[in-house]
Amino acid sequence: MFCNSGYVSLAEIYRDARDWSDEDTPKLTQLDIMSFAFRQPGFSLCTPQGGTVFLARHAFYREKPVRNRFLGFHPAIDIVTFTISKHQLERYTEIASERLDETQAKLDREPTPRLSSGASVPFLKALSDFAAIAKIRDTFAHLDGCSPQILNKYRPSSIEEIISENEASSPSEMRGEREIINEIVSLAKSDTSLKRDEIRSLVCPGMKTDAWRAVWRVAANLHPELSKPGPRRS
Repeated sequence: MFCNSGYVSLAEIYRDARDWSDEDTPKLTQLDIMSFAFRQPGFSLCTPQGGTVFLARHAFYREKPVRNRFLGFHPAIDIVTFTISKHQLERYTEIASERLDETQAKLDREPTPRLSSGASVPFLKALSDFAAIAKIRDTFAHLDGCSPQILNKYRPSSIEEIISENEASSPSEMRGEREIINEIVSLAKSDTSLKRDEIRSLVCPGMKTDAWRAVWRVAANLHPELSKPGPRRS
């Protein structure tokens, strides 16, 4: 796969990793390769015309609905060519849109328990899935055909090198908390009638009470409407 002079494409690293795999070593996923690449100086994209695009790695961050659906790979990156694929993104977005329409049609046909706001959990989930993949499509569609790359001097020589660096640099749980806080604020803004317990059941139903109260306080600092007396208290 193509890359700029002095760089190595992630497609080449992925191909190397397949050659390294045997019965005693784990097979790496596309996301394993990308997680390693994000931490290397010079991570960038090589355009089909030979240009270079530097893109902050947080642009590749996958929200929870996307992580749950696309295990082991990023929907913007073609699993075969390891390049950004506008066609692939448009197809995934189309599928999410169809599921949203199907969910709404089913709710129109059948009585379904609803939240106090009148919204249904299945519809909110389908809407969240669609919004998450549409956001990725809008971020990457104009980069169609670009090839992720790192500087050649940081090219790994073994699976162990990739795994050890990923484990040493694994994200802290605070990243998960930030995601939860963002989801709380997003839900609160989208439906002002949702009660606090309803937001909790949608975002993190299994979270311990103390932890939930902590993230709620942070969310309330970002979105003061959450701390006002009223329906939120539930």
